[in-house]
Amino acid sequence: MGLVQTGERQIAEQLSGIKANHIQRYRFAIERIREHFDYERDLTILDSACGNGYGSHMLGLEGYNVIGVDVCPEAIECARRAYGMQNVQYEVVDLDDEEAWPFYDNRFDAIVSIETIEHVRHDYSLISRFSSMTDFMIGTVPNQDVIPFSPEVHPFHLRHYTKEEFKNLLFSAGEFVVPDDGWYTQYDKIPGLVHQNDDGMGFIVAATRNPDKKGGRL
Repeated sequence: MGLVQTGERQIAEQLSGIKANHIQRYRFAIERIREHFDYERDLTILDSACGNGYGSHMLGLEGYNVIGVDVCPEAIECARRAYGMQNVQYEVVDLDDEEAWPFYDNRFDAIVSIETIEHVRHDYSLISRFSSMTDFMIGTVPNQDVIPFSPEVHPFHLRHYTKEEFKNLLFSAGEFVVPDDGWYTQYDKIPGLVHQNDDGMGFIVAATRNPDKKGGRL
């Protein structure tokens, strides 16, 4: 059984079929990882809620070792089929079930969490868990002030965040810090470019637990 288009997931099995704003978020993640680790390629990255694997594939093309996890078995099946690579591994994992995490004791150079946090029941626990596994996280969430949360309009979301709410969640749950000039956003789906600002559809950040640390392996 293949993936069903609900409007929430990307289901295309080629990068050319993925929406531009989704591609741009992963391009942002790749750029920030390059900068943070000074273009080091021998990195291990967790792609949290990887969906059908297009983003994990993009990270894998950079030469990184990637573990993509998602709660949906059909999505992981699609990822393995359409976006499989030697350096990319896909696993079915429920991000809300701490006991189900096979990677709980692992350390990752970076965690990428694109459009994930608004879907989980226990956002505080998720960020806390991330902080035990990495010092560097790329995260995105919808902006409550621009796209107010509505369960009727967003049936797969549990919440949206104001800037202060997201900032406080990252720090209180994981001691992740975002610099004042480190807030990015998107204003459209096409071309979906990422802009340095905080007044668009969502927040896109590269957060670190050690703000003074730059590059190097964990």
